[in-house]
Amino acid sequence: MKFKQGLAILMCTLLLFGCTKKEETMTDEVSDIMEVSNMKIKVEDTTFYLYQPMNKVLDKWTPDPSLNITTIQAKDQSSFNLFYKADSEKKIFVTAYNPESSEQSVENCIILYISFDEFTKNINNYELPQNFKLNESKEEDIFHTFGIPMSYQQTATRRTYLYHSSMDFTNTEQLKLEFDQGLLLGMELRGTPEGMKQKTNTFLTEKVLKRALIPFSPTKDKSTELSKGILVIEDKKISANTSLKMLLDDGWSCDWTSTHINNGITTVSLKKNDAHYTMDVSGEFQKIEDVTDKNIIQTIDFDAHAHV
Repeated sequence: MKFKQGLAILMCTLLLFGCTKKEETMTDEVSDIMEVSNMKIKVEDTTFYLYQPMNKVLDKWTPDPSLNITTIQAKDQSSFNLFYKADSEKKIFVTAYNPESSEQSVENCIILYISFDEFTKNINNYELPQNFKLNESKEEDIFHTFGIPMSYQQTATRRTYLYHSSMDFTNTEQLKLEFDQGLLLGMELRGTPEGMKQKTNTFLTEKVLKRALIPFSPTKDKSTELSKGILVIEDKKISANTSLKMLLDDGWSCDWTSTHINNGITTVSLKKNDAHYTMDVSGEFQKIEDVTDKNIIQTIDFDAHAHV
């Protein structure tokens, strides 16, 4: 399991999935918004998108000259800042990929990754999807537009939404949105060599899962708990400060534990009724009886046997 600081809900997060009423499903308009090909970032007078030929942007942008990157090896990639030729104080971070079987010049490669965030300096003239703005657009508004993320991560003040185009997390396109104090902090788009071959990929979680979604608690509004960083599991609210002991006291049982030496983390497998979760918990312990209020839940995975 991956260890995240704070609460991270992976594999279709902050949602319970199953059959819902028809009105719960996403509209065609939202579906179009979430198409991978429609996710674009315009910076100054240049539009960036996944799988875009580098020669489409190099007329106005240049790779970081200090890196002296002119070619990329076959089936390889290179990451660097692109500097705006009209104003070298402006830059955007990208990854260029060479899909060919021989070494190619950078201009003959394609864009496989785009990052526009707090480290994108001195750029005020930009357009994000749906005209969202850094440090202005609210987490709740973006959630209502893009829908439930496939993965959700949380720290004390920051939250991250991860939208994927496939359930194969080792080979999927990704839309990443980061928030600080409830405001949009940054946006990343990540492609894959295989993804460029597909004509119609989507980040819409409902379509990727091929099923309708019941977000959080079926009785709650879609954004009510998300905007507070709270997950509801079996009528229990879990946040970044929730103790594992709370679930144990509520009748959850443990199949096994696995202590990660020197990491200060223990993985536990918990069950209650038909629900089955694997969790990373702060602190190292061998027996479930040794759990105290200080053992805080760090991550929650819905595993292959989860019935939620």
